[in-house]
Amino acid sequence: MSTLTRSPRRLAIAVTLAAAAALGVAGCGDDNKTGAEPGSVASFVPATAPMYVELSTEFDGEQWTNLKAIGKKFPAFPDIEKQFAESLASEGVDFDRDIKPLLGDDAAVALLQAPKTEVPSIPTSTDGLSIPTPAVPSLDQQEAVGAIALAPDAEPKVVDLIKKDSSVAGKIGDVEYYKAGSDNDTLVAVTDGAVVVASREADLRTALEAHDQGGDRTFAGNQKALDALGKLPDQVLMQAYLDIGTLIKQGTASSEQLQSLQTLGLSPDMAMAFSLSAQPASLSMKGVLIGANSELLAASPAFAPTLTEKVPGDAVAYVGFQNLSGTVQRVIDTLGQTNPDVQKQLQAAAGQIPLLLGGATLDDLKALGEGEHAVVVSKGAAAPVGSILLQVKDGAQAKKALDGLANALPLVAGQIRSGADVPAWKPVTEAGNEGRQLPLDPRFGVVYGVKDNLAVVGTQPSSLGLLNTPVTSLAKDADFVAAVAGMPDEVTSLAWVDVQGAVEVADSLGAFKNADENAQKVRENLGPLKSLVMWSTVEDGTPTVEAFLAIK
Repeated sequence: MSTLTRSPRRLAIAVTLAAAAALGVAGCGDDNKTGAEPGSVASFVPATAPMYVELSTEFDGEQWTNLKAIGKKFPAFPDIEKQFAESLASEGVDFDRDIKPLLGDDAAVALLQAPKTEVPSIPTSTDGLSIPTPAVPSLDQQEAVGAIALAPDAEPKVVDLIKKDSSVAGKIGDVEYYKAGSDNDTLVAVTDGAVVVASREADLRTALEAHDQGGDRTFAGNQKALDALGKLPDQVLMQAYLDIGTLIKQGTASSEQLQSLQTLGLSPDMAMAFSLSAQPASLSMKGVLIGANSELLAASPAFAPTLTEKVPGDAVAYVGFQNLSGTVQRVIDTLGQTNPDVQKQLQAAAGQIPLLLGGATLDDLKALGEGEHAVVVSKGAAAPVGSILLQVKDGAQAKKALDGLANALPLVAGQIRSGADVPAWKPVTEAGNEGRQLPLDPRFGVVYGVKDNLAVVGTQPSSLGLLNTPVTSLAKDADFVAAVAGMPDEVTSLAWVDVQGAVEVADSLGAFKNADENAQKVRENLGPLKSLVMWSTVEDGTPTVEAFLAIK
């Protein structure tokens, strides 16, 4: 007799959890339908479920093969495989022999109801704009259900195994369900080629009744979910859906809170979906947001990145975006619409701004943030150097705004802390560019300068070097060019991280010096990671984010 039949209770639990556990280790995929629409297990989830996560359990497909090949590049991968195998072996189970043959194409877990949390609203008093953090219930308090598709001939085998060590806890319609052992609260039902799992009888009943009713009563018939998932790739390891509008309506405690969130741009029709896929040398993620209102879309203007020509090719990190002034103005306008008290506070704050500009005007300050922007992190001699590049229409106006802010700094510091000692600004020249420096610390300060239609604010004089075109720019770096090969001409944001460069910076700061064994293992397992690129766009009115993690 196999060890499989000698431990039926533990096998039932293993069957329930194996898909998620194994996928957490190595992922999965198939060559047929693993994305772009819900899998077969979606029929056991009611259409009203606000959150749905689906994992492929077809372990012999291209996605699984790619991810397993990637995993082998990491030093920790053999240990993880060994630990997983040993944990199953301790229960007398072998994954390839006992579990894999029982599994179908997909597994899913769904949240049936939003947590009843107190969502903080914008305060109506004049005490400030601080927002309290809501308390979130733990996962074991959630109403959820899981479903795992079984292989065509596996259902009788799984039922027999469960019956050997589990008692019948009840019956829902014609379907018996079991309590998986006296020391376990998991309820399990096996029907129509799937194992359905819940921790409460009511949740299990909801899942089984949805499956019986079928059609648009199930998640597989949820048109909003189908619209969102349909914008994702059809070959994925995992896909997920989040009905933001439903979560907002279910989770808010009052109509006033709901109105506040809607005013901030969170529409009742909003939903998001995202997926994770594996390629031979990279992992990719795509996310979409549907039902976004026009105000939210307008806050992210599209642009063709050009400041990558000014970013050195050896930069550790870069983030590009546009029109910060417009985005800030939209946020202020939105907050002002929330309630009269907030509007009064914003108006009072706006009245103080001219005092903080040192002779510059509010229009000068707005002009500083109306073009393309780039945030850059570079390696430095003693510490990493942070810089902000600002593309401006009028260099003289930009210098006026920056000079005004610099001249007003002592006043601001005095208001924050009485008697604060602020060092004097001093002229500084770097790479032929003149600027001003506030030397707060040998490794950190504030430096700014303007050249033609480009302004820079940084932490070290070397930031002024970004005003010149580097010999090798990020725009011409081979790795960066390869990473953005599929990027549209215009995006709403772009980000790049040289992972190995970031690790070197962390090393220089002593992050791994005298580290314990676990920290050293983390350092070793960062070795295969090459770079991360991410961009956002608006495609046919749908905000979209794509990210690619390159692996050596």
